[in-house]
Amino acid sequence: MVSYHISYGEPQRRFDYKKLLIILGILLALLILAVIAYGIYWLVTDENGIDVPVPDFGASEEVPTGTPLNEVLASLHFDNTNTVYLVDVSRSIEDGGNLPVVKKALLDVVLPYVDPNSGTAAENSRAALITFTDETETLVPMASFEESREAVAMWLSEVNDMRTHDRPAYIHDAVKEAHGLLEELNDSTRSNAIVLLTDGSDGGFSVIDPASATICPPEMGAAAGQVCSRVSTGAAGGEAYVPFNPANLQECPPQLGVAPGRACVDSPSVTTEPELLALLGSKDKVPTLIVHTVGFGQEADQTLLKLLARAGQYEGRYVYADH
Repeated sequence: MVSYHISYGEPQRRFDYKKLLIILGILLALLILAVIAYGIYWLVTDENGIDVPVPDFGASEEVPTGTPLNEVLASLHFDNTNTVYLVDVSRSIEDGGNLPVVKKALLDVVLPYVDPNSGTAAENSRAALITFTDETETLVPMASFEESREAVAMWLSEVNDMRTHDRPAYIHDAVKEAHGLLEELNDSTRSNAIVLLTDGSDGGFSVIDPASATICPPEMGAAAGQVCSRVSTGAAGGEAYVPFNPANLQECPPQLGVAPGRACVDSPSVTTEPELLALLGSKDKVPTLIVHTVGFGQEADQTLLKLLARAGQYEGRYVYADH
């Protein structure tokens, strides 16, 4: 009798539903983590969850030293940006022959909105114009050139009438004022930029009459060894106390043309450099802040201007411009 052995192979394993559930659970957990991560990003991007577009403005080196000022300003006017143009109008601007150059550069900012053939106009952007010496003056409030012909006309008129003043330029205080404008605006839907133009350094000289020196008022908080003198300040011709150390008095520069018997003392901004840098770097004050600085003339404080251009939440440009 012949017998046959029939083999059915190894017994087959049943489908492992438990392992499948574990895999699906892991995938679900990863998906939840991804959603949480995106939610955190959405919240911290800005208060409205809007991903503010940051212009691709490159680094300082992309604008060669010696680029004409009008080309420099044109390269700093970006889409989706609120820009405060902060312009030094101390006497040295005119004495150095730079006032017409500054005016032309500022006029060229709005030229593409007047003549489309003259260049590309920035879209969805707004701009303001502020001049400064020992105090600031807002010539053109923040406005859209695309939407307001009045803003364009105001800009052209104010730039054409721009004059210099025989007073020192307080850069730290002026930048703080420009920052304050952007802080009041509180616009998180655009980038926010300050474009500073100057040919000098922070502060200048206060002219002191040593014979009128007196004890400083208690509210001045003067340091030990300091006394006070009343000096004229600002365009309105008001007066203020200036604390100074008699040991720091020096002969006034001849160009100031001060009266006999007067002396000078260095007079920097009220806002100190550390205070200004901390303010510019704070995300709590102005969202997406960028600072660009433009120096022209032999006396421009390049060290300060480079420092300020790195102080915002994104690194801005520093450029030394020619006529």
